[in-house]
Amino acid sequence: MPSGVYPGNKGHKVTQVTRDRMAAAQKGHVPSEESRIKMGKTNQATWRRKIANGYVSPLKGKPRNKPNG
Repeated sequence: MPSGVYPGNKGHKVTQVTRDRMAAAQKGHVPSEESRIKMGKTNQATWRRKIANGYVSPLKGKPRNKPNG
């Protein structure tokens, strides 16, 4: 089967114990410089595409911090 064609375990519920184990396995992981550059380029491309398609942040024009009270 080619990768990405079938949904696999889409919608599968993962227990909290399994989630904790997966989080512990990634604890302290630092991506390589090459990976960081790739992620940065992908993120830039994603935002450029969203903005080009008319995306507007739902917080645009609203204050950053809500006043207490």
